[in-house]
Amino acid sequence: MLKLEISKAVTFAATAGLGAMLGAGGLVGASAADLDPIEAPVEMQSWAGPYVGLHAGYASMKTANSVQGIFAQSWKQNSGGPLAGLLVGYNFDMDGFVLGFEADAGFGAISDSEVRPGIGKVKFTNHGQHTFRLRAGVPVGQGLFYATGGLALADIWARAPGERDKQFLWGFTGGAGFETMVSEQVSLRTEYLYGNYGKDTFNLGLTSVRSDIETHNLRVGVSWYFQ
Repeated sequence: MLKLEISKAVTFAATAGLGAMLGAGGLVGASAADLDPIEAPVEMQSWAGPYVGLHAGYASMKTANSVQGIFAQSWKQNSGGPLAGLLVGYNFDMDGFVLGFEADAGFGAISDSEVRPGIGKVKFTNHGQHTFRLRAGVPVGQGLFYATGGLALADIWARAPGERDKQFLWGFTGGAGFETMVSEQVSLRTEYLYGNYGKDTFNLGLTSVRSDIETHNLRVGVSWYFQ
């Protein structure tokens, strides 16, 4: 009888001890999970897909001019002012490298005038700059450092007393910028673009002005991505 009671006591103690160990193990596991949580990985923004946007900034234009004939002379004119417009593009995300194309239209009225001997006041005005470019960049966190280049089209007007000539000039453009995501679908950017439109002739009555035109554009922009 005594042996039976002792056996029951041992069995009860063993069972209680095992339960206590399991309970303690559960508490320790819960405490460890509370103290050292496993955070879910942060999903990085993909740059792939189409987007539209707006841009605005400061543009400058330099014209190196020359006139042949009886009033032969040469001079330079510099102008600057605001330029703003629209942009549209598409990116391909290529595992650590972003390649895309972008087109933009910019409008303004950047002008400068100068009085020249035998000609009078000559005025050059840049009414718009439009580009068609490739973009290549490297993502860094939620940002994108990129280089860009392609074709450019400028709407340039030349005026002299009683005369006007308007030219759409094709050239090339190149630059660089940084774009960063501020939400899942919205990005902000800042960029610089250089444009060169070569030499062209503006016919101003009896005078023909040969001009070599280049531009500089520093601007900011906002884009909306559709993914």
